[in-house]
Amino acid sequence: MSPRSEPFYNEKVSEKRLFLASQKEVEDKAAELKDVINALEDLAMKYDQKCSALDARTKELDDLTAEYETLKKKADSKKTVEAEVRKATNEVKTKISESLKELIKELYDVGVLIAPGLKVRLWSP
Repeated sequence: MSPRSEPFYNEKVSEKRLFLASQKEVEDKAAELKDVINALEDLAMKYDQKCSALDARTKELDDLTAEYETLKKKADSKKTVEAEVRKATNEVKTKISESLKELIKELYDVGVLIAPGLKVRLWSP
């Protein structure tokens, strides 16, 4: 090679090395970018799965809340009916008790009229 062409040759080799180094760096960055994109896609997929699971849980919670409210209303209604039945039962018991007391007094009065000598002791309420 001539002395004039040697610097040109060295410059070309140097440019070729620089080009190859740049190309290698670009390929490395491209591979790194591809890994980042894959990681982001995985994260997006996991995010979608979590969102779907959250939506399902939210719907389940809403359904359970609605069912709870329905059952609570039924329970409250039954408590009201139970209280009314207890009150009515107590009123009936009181009326029956008073009626029986009056009946016993009347039977006693009739018994005294039929057998004046018979002494029966009435209990006091």
